[in-house]
Amino acid sequence: MLPERAALWEEESTFLIADPHFGKEDSFRASGIAVPSGGLESDLQRLSSILECEAPKRLIILGDFFHTKKSQSDETLSLLRAWRKGLAQVDILLIRGNHDLHSGSPPQDLRIRDAGASIEIGNLHLAHETNADEETPTICGHVHPVIKLRDPTGAKMRLPCFWQSTNRLVLPSFGGFTGGFEISPGINDKVYAVGEGE
Repeated sequence: MLPERAALWEEESTFLIADPHFGKEDSFRASGIAVPSGGLESDLQRLSSILECEAPKRLIILGDFFHTKKSQSDETLSLLRAWRKGLAQVDILLIRGNHDLHSGSPPQDLRIRDAGASIEIGNLHLAHETNADEETPTICGHVHPVIKLRDPTGAKMRLPCFWQSTNRLVLPSFGGFTGGFEISPGINDKVYAVGEGE
């Protein structure tokens, strides 16, 4: 688990991220909602940095590549094409999430392979969403988990987190503009909060 909201599976030379929701800002703007720009560039830079540092053979995206059809704007696609060109050696697979059903597939020139609703690699099940009582060890996304904490002054913070239960690891949303769902972990669950760079 990495502070960049990604997981590294060293034995498989694979990075895992969930819920990037690329182009979400464009979806909001197309609906007349003013939002700041620069989020996509920041997300792609963060992803490039970890991929270049570790040089994995594969990146698996656990669903929700785009936010909506309106996310596939010319600007978003141009940024994604430039990003992909810099990572030509990395095999990228997309496990379909609920947003992918409506937002459309990534353009073919991005060379992102469709892995369907889930895949098995070794003894792990990889999916966008799954049940909490999964019997097979599973890594998924979908929830956008956040945990509420207090800092030393007593101020409340909501931080993205990795949420681990008996046979399930839920990754935080990779996208910086995705919001989060405040979780209520079980007594035996483990939660790993993600701060800025830590």
